[in-house]
Amino acid sequence: MSSWTVDSTGTGEVAWLAPTVDDDVSSCPFSGHVEIALSGAGPSKRFSQCAPVADFVQYYFGAALHNGNATGQGCEQGECDVNWFDSAGCTGTQLGSSTGGGDTIQWLNSDWSTSYINGPQTPPANAVSARVSCYISEGTSDGNTCYMHFDKLLLSTSNSY
Repeated sequence: MSSWTVDSTGTGEVAWLAPTVDDDVSSCPFSGHVEIALSGAGPSKRFSQCAPVADFVQYYFGAALHNGNATGQGCEQGECDVNWFDSAGCTGTQLGSSTGGGDTIQWLNSDWSTSYINGPQTPPANAVSARVSCYISEGTSDGNTCYMHFDKLLLSTSNSY
């Protein structure tokens, strides 16, 4: 996760897991994925990555989410989203948020979600960077530790991985 950032807000632990066929959305033994462990209601810490974007170019956004693991229960809900910024490095003014805008992928109740790909989407005018982030939005009401896995994140001009 060297090119990814884990924020300091929220709770829980974010970890990169080495690739195993059983824990990968496409059974790839080479890619690995991210696991977030959260005790309580949430939200958890986010992991994110910033990427440059261009005006008037359409982008596709995708991710796959998996709830639970072999030793623990799943969480109520996980999300991945895109936020657009008017300066490089995801600084400056946030121009648009995925909240309610179609740029959010939510896991509700399945094993590995299918690899959702939303789009195409055109960034707001003057956007020069975009931050893709994922987190657990709702943990558990009983205070037990829950687990969620994230894989196949995509922000691209192509609608395929």
